Amino acid sequence: MEIAKLAQDEMLKLVQAGIQAPSADNMQPWRFRLGDGVLEVSLDPRLMGLFFDPAGVATEMGCGALVENIEQTALKLGYATHARFFSSPGDGVVARLTFSSATGNRGGTLSDEVFTRCTDRGLYRKNRPLTASEQASLSENMLDFPGYNLAFHDQPEARRQFIHAVYQADTIRFSHPETHRDFHHVLRFGADAESSRDGLAQSTLGIEFFFIPVLKLLKPWALTRRLNWIGLHHLMALRGVWLPMVTAPSLVSIAHSGSRDNFQSGRAMQRFWLEATRLGLSVQPLGAFPLFLARLQVLDGEGFSDRQVTRLERLLSEMARFIPSLQESESQLVMLFRVGHARKRPGRSLRRPVTTFID
Repeated sequence: MEIAKLAQDEMLKLVQAGIQAPSADNMQPWRFRLGDGVLEVSLDPRLMGLFFDPAGVATEMGCGALVENIEQTALKLGYATHARFFSSPGDGVVARLTFSSATGNRGGTLSDEVFTRCTDRGLYRKNRPLTASEQASLSENMLDFPGYNLAFHDQPEARRQFIHAVYQADTIRFSHPETHRDFHHVLRFGADAESSRDGLAQSTLGIEFFFIPVLKLLKPWALTRRLNWIGLHHLMALRGVWLPMVTAPSLVSIAHSGSRDNFQSGRAMQRFWLEATRLGLSVQPLGAFPLFLARLQVLDGEGFSDRQVTRLERLLSEMARFIPSLQESESQLVMLFRVGHARKRPGRSLRRPVTTFID
């Protein structure tokens, strides 16, 4: 294979595409080194280490999504992407990409969606279900990822169990001191959001304007903990996930059978998301439950109480009843989504300028 020497503007275009990938709480921990036909990806440890990123699982998935973005964009430019991933903590190289002339130019059809994909936390049109054609298009993309199973949980009993599991996991999220700390660490309001261009901006969270002062008031954990005694965490989960899920026409899971490969999981997740965007669908990942389960699997539940571990294990057992691949000993719940048609497209999460990512 002859490595293609891309022009500087082409390499920058690929970096620009890469940083559109999702990352844990939109902290964008990536660094890039541009060589002679080589693009190396490393990580900034200062932008990692949140509770929702157990042992770097979410970050590695983000790196996989980043490479999927780059591959789609490179194909449109006429190049095939050859990626090697390295499991390296901290600021070590996690991916090395080389490029060659593409033959047949198969793919690249999702390159435009790389720059329009977003999380939509608004309410969807429940009376407009996904068509059989839309479901087929989403499923067909998983054929490129052996061992990954995409399923639609739209029958009443499956929906009920799906919603119950995600809701219960989110009550843990809203009652856990570390996730509370992390949330307020990455939350951005007004001018701060435009200045940092990372984290969770209020404009992309779908937060009603009247709820913003409440969020600011709840920043001290001592106050939130007291209010949780009278059910605040249940109210937050009801508004945050229960109401959006019960009004969504489709609930989706991606599960993987086999040993854990977070990079490939990120690619599969991103391919699904890009295809949904191409179809004009709105998507919200429901990441708390899958990432809590990842903490159980890779860190033996470190950071959870015994009671929380027991509850999560029970919820996993309940979900395995309608996601058969989760019954296998070596399997993971990659991600859960709600999918549908929204009344209007939301604003995209902000990104830092591309030059700030390049070493």
